[in-house]
Amino acid sequence: MELGLLSEEVPKVGSVEEFQGGERKAMILSLVRSVEQNQTDKIIDRMSFIFSPKRFNVAITRAKSLLIVIGNPHIMAYDRNWNMFLNYCIELNCYVGCNLPLHMDQKTQQCLEELKIDEEDKSKLFSR
Repeated sequence: MELGLLSEEVPKVGSVEEFQGGERKAMILSLVRSVEQNQTDKIIDRMSFIFSPKRFNVAITRAKSLLIVIGNPHIMAYDRNWNMFLNYCIELNCYVGCNLPLHMDQKTQQCLEELKIDEEDKSKLFSR
């Protein structure tokens, strides 16, 4: 190559399906979609590429050492698998990014416990 890189050093860019059956030392996974402000609820139905359990499995199991996921946690939390993944990242203290959805934010949960907010009222606060 002209850049002086070995072929295995050149980043591979592709859809999740292109990585089926293969692994990489590091992966950067982008779940980013562009939407107008306050339009999240309208696009959730069109986000099947993110909310597919098979694609989720392929996406998070291709990295050997490092997986970086770039996405909006407020959209990812709508999906059961991505919601569990976000919680896992929070537990490992490796989440970096914008404020989490209220139902996932540990500081919010702690404040509600201190205020003695019951479960029924919590569910009203966190309804999507």
